[in-house]
Amino acid sequence: MKVKYNIVFLSSITICAAFILYGAIFTKQFETFTTALTQYIAVQFSWYYLILIVIFLALCLYLLFSKYRDIKLGKADEQPEFFVSILVFNVILCRYGHGFSILDDF
Repeated sequence: MKVKYNIVFLSSITICAAFILYGAIFTKQFETFTTALTQYIAVQFSWYYLILIVIFLALCLYLLFSKYRDIKLGKADEQPEFFVSILVFNVILCRYGHGFSILDDF
């Protein structure tokens, strides 16, 4: 079987490898760069990040309590392993605490 490589795959692998090599070889410069980039994003876009979190939380709550909560994930004749409501509930409990704790560091 002939494997066809996509240009998006190859370019993303190249960019990731370049970042990894740069971080492995020039550790202090990479630390300075990533710290400055993180601080810039936290200062300039923290409002945007919080708005996105609130919108996504509202979407999750809507899915949790609307008619879409009983959508079965899988084939029509299978016994469901997960429902949308269970997945949304897990996202709300497990992920939002971590997301807000990131902003506490700044």
